[in-house]
Amino acid sequence: MNYPGMVRDLSFSHYGERVVFAVVVGGPTYFYSKSINPDTATALLQILPWTVHGFGLVGSDSIYADSMADGHLSINPLFDKWAAFARQGDFYYRAWSLRNRGTGRLQALGQGSRPYATGFVDWPCWTPDGNDLLFSAAPASNGGKYLDPTELWMLKDALSDTLPE
Repeated sequence: MNYPGMVRDLSFSHYGERVVFAVVVGGPTYFYSKSINPDTATALLQILPWTVHGFGLVGSDSIYADSMADGHLSINPLFDKWAAFARQGDFYYRAWSLRNRGTGRLQALGQGSRPYATGFVDWPCWTPDGNDLLFSAAPASNGGKYLDPTELWMLKDALSDTLPE
């Protein structure tokens, strides 16, 4: 099936029997579900009025997207109230934020979450134990005009700086 927009992100359901994917059409984002069985239809699950850059599945495969996320997000596998994503002032000054999905509180991660004063971060992924956050980072060069090749970074104990709830 062809979709009238760009697929932004996808995620397998909890048991891996289907894939959920986000298609951006202009401004809104359409979420579809498709079984991994090729003989099944695709179902429209939800429409959000903004451009979603990334999402996660929680609980019984409910979609979680955050309107403040400027990049992909990752929900902590053990402490699923926490979602990590990048926010930006402009393209080259991205830093990590944590959202407490229960309270809605948003907080920036510490300076260690931003490896370069001028650069780019994206593609967060929690380690299976829920303690560390892996992500890609690229420094900007030539006065901020270009991004250098992407590197893989790890923020150890990413939740250690979180505010008590």
